[in-house]
Amino acid sequence: MKTGMKIYFVISTALLLLLSYRVFFGLKTGNELILNKLSIVDRNSGKPVLILSDSVPEPTFDGKVLPRIFKPRGLIYYDSKGNETGGLVVSNQEGKETAMFSVDYNNTDAFNIYKNETDSTYRMGIVISDRNTRKEFEERGSGGIPRIVLQNRDKTAAFAITDTKGRERILFMVDNNDEVKLLVLDSLGNTVKNLIDK
Repeated sequence: MKTGMKIYFVISTALLLLLSYRVFFGLKTGNELILNKLSIVDRNSGKPVLILSDSVPEPTFDGKVLPRIFKPRGLIYYDSKGNETGGLVVSNQEGKETAMFSVDYNNTDAFNIYKNETDSTYRMGIVISDRNTRKEFEERGSGGIPRIVLQNRDKTAAFAITDTKGRERILFMVDNNDEVKLLVLDSLGNTVKNLIDK
């Protein structure tokens, strides 16, 4: 089953369970079901399928628990081995509001839609990352190398393609002064060529 189908199946199952709870226990319209945490586990293995919580647990990959970069709340879903495989989370740390939807490889962030916002800055974007090898996973955890980045950041819209080290090599942007740039960069970030020359 493809990852997208798994996501829809898991979320649909969760909604069905909540609806069933309302039907079987006769909750009337206007009543609320208030929880701090909802866990759905596999009936055979007992491993988590989905967790919806005001404080989501640390991620698990290959049986290894890793610390999170930030402390979110929201929805986390898991693969058949009990590894975190994505989620929809929000957090507020040090004045920064973050919201993120993610789909993971078996040990690495794969696809993220994210929003970061403070009183004076904002960023909204999409990131597609490489999958870590086992060695890379052991060295740097679940953070993959971003390869394709599309974002709008403080009135600058940009599309970047990076190399295997995460360095921008092609950058297409319209900056906050409405200047259009299509740059080819070297591994040090120097402009090799501007494909939109004046």
